Amino acid sequence: MRAEVGDWIIRGVKGELYPCKPDIFAASYVPASREADATGKPAITRAEADASLSAAPAPRVTLESLEAKVASAEYFRSKTLTICILTLANGFTIVGKSACASPENYSQALGERYAYDDAFRQIWAFEGYLLREQLAATA
Repeated sequence: MRAEVGDWIIRGVKGELYPCKPDIFAASYVPASREADATGKPAITRAEADASLSAAPAPRVTLESLEAKVASAEYFRSKTLTICILTLANGFTIVGKSACASPENYSQALGERYAYDDAFRQIWAFEGYLLREQLAATA
C-alpha cells in the first residue's frame, strides 16, 4: 500500500499499518472526548454524566426503572465469598458475587452490598437490550 501526503496512517487490530484517505477517516472516526492519558479515567464525573442524562428526551433505562424490577434478594456465604441472587419481578434471576482477599477484613454487610451491586449492574445490559428491541420494532 502507498500513503500520500495528507493520508492518515492507521494501525490495525493486529498491529499492521495502512493509509486512510482523509474523507474516509472523517466518516469513520469521531474525536475523543478528551486527550488520551495514562489513567484511562472518564473525562466527566459520574454526577456530571447523571445530570446530563436527566435531560435526555429519548427513552432510556434509569436507575429507578431497574430498582422497580427487583422483587427480592437472597444472600449466601462461603468463608469470604458472598453471593447475591436477585429475583426480578418477572421471575428472572441474576447472580452477583463479592470476595474478600483477606479473611480478617471480611464483613458480611460489605459482602452483601458488593454482591448486590455486582448483580444489579448486570440488569443494565438486559434492560438496555430490551429497550433497543422495543425501539427497533417501532422504527
